Amino acid sequence: MNPRLSLLTTPASLEIADRVRALQADGCEVVALQTGDPDFAVPAEIVTACHKAMADGWTHYGNTRGLPALREALAENARAELNVDFDPGSEVLITNGGSHAVFCGLQALLSPGDEVVLLDPSWPQYAAGVLLAGGVPVRVACRAANDFQPDVEDLRKAVTKRTRLLILNSPCNPSGAVLNRPRLEQIAKLAVENDLLVLSDEVYRTILHTDDEYVSIASLPAMRNRTIRIDSFSKRFAMPGLRLGVIMASAEWIDAVVPISQCSITNVNPSVQLAGREALTNPAVMAASREMSQRYTERFHEIVDYMDSLQLKYHKPQGAFYFLVNIEPFGKTSTDFALELLERKQTAVVPGVSYGDSCDHWIRITFAASIDEVKRGLLSIAHFDK
Repeated sequence: MNPRLSLLTTPASLEIADRVRALQADGCEVVALQTGDPDFAVPAEIVTACHKAMADGWTHYGNTRGLPALREALAENARAELNVDFDPGSEVLITNGGSHAVFCGLQALLSPGDEVVLLDPSWPQYAAGVLLAGGVPVRVACRAANDFQPDVEDLRKAVTKRTRLLILNSPCNPSGAVLNRPRLEQIAKLAVENDLLVLSDEVYRTILHTDDEYVSIASLPAMRNRTIRIDSFSKRFAMPGLRLGVIMASAEWIDAVVPISQCSITNVNPSVQLAGREALTNPAVMAASREMSQRYTERFHEIVDYMDSLQLKYHKPQGAFYFLVNIEPFGKTSTDFALELLERKQTAVVPGVSYGDSCDHWIRITFAASIDEVKRGLLSIAHFDK
């Protein structure tokens, strides 16, 4: 077998998910706060568009770069919302979800031994993707005392002659940290000075709990051609099962990524692509998306009040739909706490260590679930020792 597979470990989150399935198969009711899967229904217009496309015969192979109509809609959306301009013909690639976009990007960008700077905590598939591409993950801790924001001097110290790439995720999974313009300008300066590329994962960009502007690093001076921008329909439009994402980058990098995508999937389902175009161009769907984001923010405020009433310690996210809850007072590792919480209280959460060593005193809960479900789970956490 490929020796690189020995570098990968099974995330604790998957162990939790396996145990949840086993309990549910035995008829046990589980409070499921472990998965970032929106609890909203896909807007009806998206379902109708997908069904119509299949009925109209969009069930055959398609353009390997993605349908031109969707690429044009995505490029226009990025121009309008982010002030970034990518040519839909040569600088946009449709992918089978955001995860596929990250995988293809890393496979195309990295050579064996290239170092990649990762923020800690961060989504575990970044490190896994780097290892599978033959790269070397270099973690930089983002401290809770600094709201899980990266210290640019720490990033600078992590850069060596072997550093090829910096991965950013804003808003961040799991912390919800959002990189503001001044910090992104500092990171951009570091990238230019050291001739680094930046993979910017922006899949949570429409789910914000502050009034601050959202900034894509690709919009900053000298960064457009250094940035591989990742986006997805999963969170914004509550359609994770339909698997639709995008890479935006300079034509040079898209040309490099296309063969990886072709070898892995050939092309994305054309009917799903037309559903994605409907999402971006139908005012009713865009309004529904904004309503979902507003609902997340309403839940955010209600959960803050509830955790305060339970005297739980937590980190307050600026975006996305996760909370990090501090479990240090319980004297357990995040993995032990999560496993015991599931067995004793039938409540599923993700151990913080899944996202990096700096997060081992935390667990992640999602609020992409009903408020009643979240409150039940938080009560189980607060009463862990009872």
